Amino acid sequence: MPFLASQLHKVATALGRSERTPEVSSTAALSQPSGRTAPIIHVFVIAALLPHWSPAKAETVLLQTASKSLFRTDVVLNEKLLVRGLIDTGSSSLGICASMAESLGIILGPPIGLQTANGNLIAHRARLQSVRIGRVTLREVDAVVHPANSSCQEALIGMSFLRRLRALVIRGDTLQLVGK
Repeated sequence: MPFLASQLHKVATALGRSERTPEVSSTAALSQPSGRTAPIIHVFVIAALLPHWSPAKAETVLLQTASKSLFRTDVVLNEKLLVRGLIDTGSSSLGICASMAESLGIILGPPIGLQTANGNLIAHRARLQSVRIGRVTLREVDAVVHPANSSCQEALIGMSFLRRLRALVIRGDTLQLVGK
């Protein structure tokens, strides 16, 4: 682990990030060769960026929580439909309502059983041509379409979208989405 921390420190220094790293308690930090500490979240973000690092600046979106630590934002589906979306890291898929799918002309795929906070339901697999949040756009995003009889007022932006981002960082009341 000291070797990894040393290598990550070198990368952070080369990227000019270590000087902006806030100090945190030792229980939530890794020691660096200089004796300073780096927050674990900072180290994980750097580790996630290493395989994909390029000199071009990635598109970034900052979201503020409105209430109850929930992050909501406007989402554009297939460059046609603007809807409200709830960022949901506990959802394995991006979920949309049947009415949204109908508006987009999406052809439903095979049925799939889902376990949700509101109980079990049968949804259908689908694929969205694009999903855009701010300036971050992903193409060919797997989704599920909730049945017409389920209540759905917003899209759930789940892990089928979120795991394809370069980074997702939560700090206090701010969520940062970093595109590819």
